Amino acid sequence: MQSVYKYKLTMAGNFELRMPVGAKLLTVQVQCGHPCVWAMVDTTGKMATRKFALRGTGHQCEPEVVGAAFVGTFQLNDGEFIGHLFDLGESGRCL
Repeated sequence: MQSVYKYKLTMAGNFELRMPVGAKLLTVQVQCGHPCVWAMVDTTGKMATRKFALRGTGHQCEPEVVGAAFVGTFQLNDGEFIGHLFDLGESGRCL
């Protein structure tokens, strides 16, 4: 079954989230002060680890980030921090 799920982001340079294989990233926004990403997922599918990169405006972007799929931009603290989220793709698949 397909559903839209929300995942809270970690405010780290690079991080991972467990998501169903093939999840389609829809948007990144702030909800109640926390950055989140929403994805269309197959709730009956196998799980995988998905890697992300979060960079602030003016922060250095390594070649793996430059070539990655851009997910979106969000603001925290009335614009004091502007974050840009990049999808580095799925890695190891889990049951």
